[in-house]
Amino acid sequence: MNQKIIAIALIALGTLFTSIAATLYKLGADSWNFITIFIGFCLYFTAGVLLILALKRAEVTLVYPVFATSYIWVLIIAFFLFKEKFNFIKIFSIFLIILGIIALSFGSHQQTNQKIRAELK
Repeated sequence: MNQKIIAIALIALGTLFTSIAATLYKLGADSWNFITIFIGFCLYFTAGVLLILALKRAEVTLVYPVFATSYIWVLIIAFFLFKEKFNFIKIFSIFLIILGIIALSFGSHQQTNQKIRAELK
């Protein structure tokens, strides 16, 4: 299997873990439930390990922007679970994150294409 696909799968799982961890931190902080906070900490730690494994398989310019999607997931979870409101700034921020991921993805593909062309010469 392609190493970049594995890296993206690892980081996607990592973003899920960080999003759940942030939610658990909020739930634990509201009630001072240390078990909930500890589970959130464990999920953050696991996400960190997944990030390292993803970075071993792909460029940081590909992996880290995908990791930034955790901010989007946290906003969505907060909307449904904590009834936090969306406003223009939050929606615009999500748009910018997605736009940045797309732009960096194109840059990564362009570097790969240049490497292939150089090897063919």
